[in-house]
Amino acid sequence: MPFLDVERLKKVKGERRRVVFTGSLPVLKLEDSEFCFVEPAQFELMLTNVGSSAVDVEGQVQVALKVPCSRCLQHFAYSLNVPFSETYYEKNQPAHSGKTEEWVAYSGDYIDITPEVLGTVLMNLPMRFICSEQCRGLCPICGVDLNTQQCNCIREDIDPRLAKLQELLKS
Repeated sequence: MPFLDVERLKKVKGERRRVVFTGSLPVLKLEDSEFCFVEPAQFELMLTNVGSSAVDVEGQVQVALKVPCSRCLQHFAYSLNVPFSETYYEKNQPAHSGKTEEWVAYSGDYIDITPEVLGTVLMNLPMRFICSEQCRGLCPICGVDLNTQQCNCIREDIDPRLAKLQELLKS
């Protein structure tokens, strides 16, 4: 789990610190699907004390997920490099005017950025995963993977709106 040590950073307003590390992330759950990370995530972040017990965290997060191809259903590793930007405030400090609703509360000397990282990854996922542009997918008739073998199914691509016309031409 990615935790950020901010003990020294939060003592000096304007203090900046660059951190580079790897950390494991839990399974990413999306509706009825679960995606596993195939390797630890790589973080390259800049931490900044913006005053009033708030810490700004910005940078890049690189992850690789095991996902199924939408065409052939084979699993593959999908790499993603996403920008990360969040501001955290210490919830035990008195309320301050600079705090906004988008800021995330933390307590103590460590910030757990796991929920926000998972949310950022989730927001940057494509609608469909395709293993390669050349993926031929599955045969709609017999279901064979057309990337690995050829089937002998006869495919007639008929527009459903013209199906009645096809019947008239046959008679």
